[in-house]
Amino acid sequence: MFPQEALTLLEYPEILTMLAERTRTGPARERALSLAPQTDPNRLNALRENTACARKIFDAMGSPPIHSMEGMDDLHHKLRIGEILSLADLKGVAAFLNHCRLLLKFSQRAESIGPQVAGWGLAIDPLDFIREEIDRCIRGEIVDDSAAGELKSLRQKKEKCEGQIREKLTSLLRAHPGWFQESYHSMRGG
Repeated sequence: MFPQEALTLLEYPEILTMLAERTRTGPARERALSLAPQTDPNRLNALRENTACARKIFDAMGSPPIHSMEGMDDLHHKLRIGEILSLADLKGVAAFLNHCRLLLKFSQRAESIGPQVAGWGLAIDPLDFIREEIDRCIRGEIVDDSAAGELKSLRQKKEKCEGQIREKLTSLLRAHPGWFQESYHSMRGG
């Protein structure tokens, strides 16, 4: 282990901070900040080979399409405890899974350049069936009527009920104009 004074003199903590700033997740940030210099020659050689391989891929193909993981910890927690996901949550899951698909394709193309590093990305399962189901069920900012068997029927019943309420209010306003301050009705806040 290196003495802390030597690491400080070499500005090692600053290097780790610079590395941590380039990470995309909280756990990766923590791991970057906790890295210690390697002294095992075999481990050093393996790390150097991985770095050279990653550099070849980067030079040939550019940066891998790595999605920001912001908010994924919250989603993971909600899923773990069985909480219902909001529309925004579902869209976030679909976007994340789409980026997983892109990263898998990137890794497949990079395999011929640097198989030992590209192989890490080949383990990604983009769960296309989940992303496709989310895309099928969400249209713009609403859940599509075809998302669930009864949804269309329930929405039609709701519309019918709202129409009946409007008709009743209108007939009350006409029949008893003195009971109300205004001669119209409106809906506020749903």
